[in-house]
Parts: sequence; structure tokens; C-alpha cells
Amino acid sequence: MLIAVLGFPLLSHGVALADIGDIPNPVIATVEFETDKCKTPDIIHVAGDVCAIAYEGESGHVTTVEIEADGGITEKDNVEFETGKCKEPDIIHVSGDVYAIAYKGDGDSGYLQTVEVSTDGNITEKDNVEFETGKCKELDIIHVSGGICAIAYSGDKDDGYLQTVEVSTDGDITEKDNVEFETDKCKTPNIIHVSGGICAIAYEGESGHVTTVEIEADGGITEKDNVEFETGKCKELDIIHVSGGICAIAYSGDKDDGYLQTVEIEADGGITEKDNVEFETGKCKELDIIHVSGGICAIAYSGDKDDGYLQTVEIEADGDITEKDNVEFDEVKGKEPDIIHVAGDVYAIAYKGDGDSGCLQTVEITTAGAITEIDNATFASKCKKPNIIYIAGNVYAIAYEGESGHVTTVEITTTVEITTTVEITTTLARVVGGEVYPINKAAVLMPWLGLALILILAVGGGTLALRKRRTQ
Repeated sequence: MLIAVLGFPLLSHGVALADIGDIPNPVIATVEFETDKCKTPDIIHVAGDVCAIAYEGESGHVTTVEIEADGGITEKDNVEFETGKCKEPDIIHVSGDVYAIAYKGDGDSGYLQTVEVSTDGNITEKDNVEFETGKCKELDIIHVSGGICAIAYSGDKDDGYLQTVEVSTDGDITEKDNVEFETDKCKTPNIIHVSGGICAIAYEGESGHVTTVEIEADGGITEKDNVEFETGKCKELDIIHVSGGICAIAYSGDKDDGYLQTVEIEADGGITEKDNVEFETGKCKELDIIHVSGGICAIAYSGDKDDGYLQTVEIEADGDITEKDNVEFDEVKGKEPDIIHVAGDVYAIAYKGDGDSGCLQTVEITTAGAITEIDNATFASKCKKPNIIYIAGNVYAIAYEGESGHVTTVEITTTVEITTTVEITTTLARVVGGEVYPINKAAVLMPWLGLALILILAVGGGTLALRKRRTQ
């Protein structure tokens, strides 16, 4: 302070702050894991640094990549598990090193493939079963318990089916049960596990429906309840479990506006409608809903003119819905959003942006539901169906369909990083008769250094005297 008053700004401090949610490195590395056709890639974390990606190429493929802590990507293995058609592949972890891939094959029939993926990324094909010889579209597979998995799908004439299978620890598949839970129209079925053996399936019928089933430990299926929660149009449903028996269903309704429906699902599978809110009166498409914390949920979607929006709501323990905040995170284009949790209050949205580029937006969502935009970056020039997952540290991976198949790693700051620098200014000079003469810095600094030394000795001497008096 003394130096500054006398006009010698010798010391100045610079502080560089990297906030949580910043995207300091939008492209750490990119690997083209498929040089030809690659559609609807579905990525899953295996173990350690290894990830697996199932996708539709000219046939059915699963590939593995190793993603290092610094974001570097190494291709590991690639297996063609289906030589014919393979559409809409959906991969899940079953147990140990065993993974299951449900897909639509030749003649649109339904298949399930198991593979073993080792911790070093090697892939071994295990078993393949054709569980539906008729039409099988829009498959959604989940792991229920033990080796039991359930596959919801749209069958012949768009009616709704549920198939259970048992996958052993060595990857063998045994078909268990099959139930037609909707005899009329059933499109885009979305299945989740609620509790115990109870699962819920939200789907687009002639209107909006949710049905519950009980899946026994041996794979047997018992239908429990069915509720029509929307009498009008209901498309692109996405259902999540919130807390207790409360589930939330986001969907596009009449005129493509955005709705959220809550239902309560009892332990015996009984369904009670709770609340319904129209959170978007304009266009609302390609919805992706995620539970944030407590009763707060967030819905990412594509709105009017395909711009990108994020809506938060609070869902009470009794299912009541309160709208909280809405942010337009991309004013130009925000299609096919995929939202995940990063750290603390920070969330990331991967999406197809302007010119079909691949974009990443980070936001802060507080426990009260308030939204603040943090950062935005472009990770690819061409991008369809981005699918983002967490790897480790600050590294995230995005699999997407470009001109071919790609996976890109990005860095998202998950801790506050502070860098402090100290600058010593030495621009001391004097002007005499128009000539500039450098000042003798030692001569100028010596008195101040001497004063500092005197002060240190004085303080030290005073401290010693005080201690001496105390001892006496």
C-alpha cells in the first residue's frame, strides 16, 4: 500500500478463474471409428477407459475405444455381429463383461445379440436370438434384475409388445415371456424400471398411455394397469422416475406443443394420474427429460424454428408440477438434444446446431430450478444423433453420426481452477532535458528494502521483549 501511494506500482496481481461448466477444450481428440455408413450410434461406458458403441453400418457393428484421462482416443476392436440389416441398435450392460444389443433385423424382425467386452476393449460374440419373427420397431431394452432383461417394441399393425429374456453370465440367451400390452396403436414405447418387479411403459397410442407390468424373477410378465393420460395427440414421449412412486412423462401434444404429465405408480402397479402442465405453447419436439435433484427436473427440446430450449419444473412428492425457468440456449438451431449431469449444479447438452454442426452447451441448474447459461462450443462440422456420456475427470465422450461414424472427446471443467500471477513492474525512468535516463533501480529500491528490514527487526524485537516480560 505504501509503495502504491508513493507512485511505485511495483507489484500487481492477476487472477485467472476457470468456472465449473466452462468448455476450455471443445475438441480434445476425434476418431473416425467407421469410414462408411454409421447411423444411430449408441455409446456406453464399459470399465476404466473403455467404451463400446453399437451402430448401424452396412450391417450391424459394435466397436470399442479407449479414452485416456487426458481425452486421447485409441480404437480397440470392431466386430460385425450382424451381416444383414441392423437398425435402431440399443445396447445395455447386463452383468460382468456381458452386454446385450436389441435391434431390428432383416424383414424388420426383432433380434437380441450378446457380446462380451473385456476391460481392455476386446469383443467376443456370444449369442443371438430372433425373439420376434414379425414386425419389431422402435425397440427399447432395459435390465430388470439378475439376468432378466425386458424389450418393449411396436409390432405388427403397430400394436405394443413386451418380451423378456434371460441372459446368463456367459452371454447365453433364453426367451422367457411375451405379452401384447396394447392391441391397437403403440408407437415409440419407452420403458423404465420403477420398483421391485414393476416396470412402466409410456407410449403413443391413438392418444397418450402409460401401462404397468410386473416382471417376475423368472421373467414371467403380468399386466397390471393402463391409463390414458392424454386424450389428444401424444408424440415423442420420454418417461423418468422422479421419487417414490412418482414418474414424469414429457411429450409433444396437439400442434406439437410441450406437455408434462405426472403419475403415481403403486407398489402393486396401480396407476393414478396426478398433474398435467403445458410448459411450451409453441413447438416442442425431440424432448429429453432428466431428474436434477429433489423435485427439480429439466427438459431439453427443440422449439419453434428448431431453436434449442431448456425448461425446469418442480415436482412435489404428491405429483403437483410447478414451472420454474425456461432458457433458449440456442437461438438458431438446437435439434436432437441429449442432456446429462456434469458436476454439482452443472449440466451439458449435446445437440445438432446451425448447419447440422455438433454443439455443446453447459448450463447451471440450481436446486430451485433457476437456469444460467455457462458456455457453448462446437465439436463437429457435421453431426446427427449426438450421444454424450461421462468418462472420468473433466473428460466426456460424444458419439455421433457425421459423414461417417465418429467419437469426440471434450473437456468440461468440473472444479474451480484459480491461477494467480505476480507481475513486477520495472518501468522506472527520469526525463532530463528531453533525454530519458534509466534510473538506478538498486539505488531506488535500496531505501525501501532497508525500511522493510528495519520494520522486520522492530517487529521481531518487540515480539522477543513481549515474550521476556511474559516469562518474568
